[in-house]
Amino acid sequence: MSIPRPEGQRGGLAALMERANVSRAGRTTGPTSPRVTRMAQRGGQSRYGHTMNPAPMPYDWVLPVTITPDRYGGVYSGGAWLAFPLDTSAVPEGPFSGDVLAAAWWDQVGDVPVGRGGSPDQAYDDLVRRLEAIRPTRIHEPASELSGTMWDWELRWPAGHVTTVSRSWRGEGRGPQPWADTE
Repeated sequence: MSIPRPEGQRGGLAALMERANVSRAGRTTGPTSPRVTRMAQRGGQSRYGHTMNPAPMPYDWVLPVTITPDRYGGVYSGGAWLAFPLDTSAVPEGPFSGDVLAAAWWDQVGDVPVGRGGSPDQAYDDLVRRLEAIRPTRIHEPASELSGTMWDWELRWPAGHVTTVSRSWRGEGRGPQPWADTE
């Protein structure tokens, strides 16, 4: 994608060098900011990375999510690590209670997606797969090429309360595959 510029204005390294008064040989040709001069001498890179990278960064995340070890090592849940689609303060006590209560909680959880796995990454991936198996409540399409897509799910927990979890993503090959009837 090319950014439109006013006629006669240059972009990129040449413009940076021009503004910094740096010749192609790397010598300062006039007064300027020492920081801009150093960036121009390094080929337009700041010490922290590229300057003004117009390409949007890809991402893919679920929010909220709390990943925690299972108190019983997966005996009742099926995984040594659990990924709850909840804020930390909202994680239910049931799965971490006594043996009888924990077993009962996992029997009652039903279709609520709680990720389970042998590691935190596996639990998170399992949560994502479980969410993708449920049709989202709302789909928010990107507003521009710089924004991403977001799906929301409203989840009803065994205690009766409803929470919302969202998955946002941007970038090639990221996010869930579209449902067959929405293509």
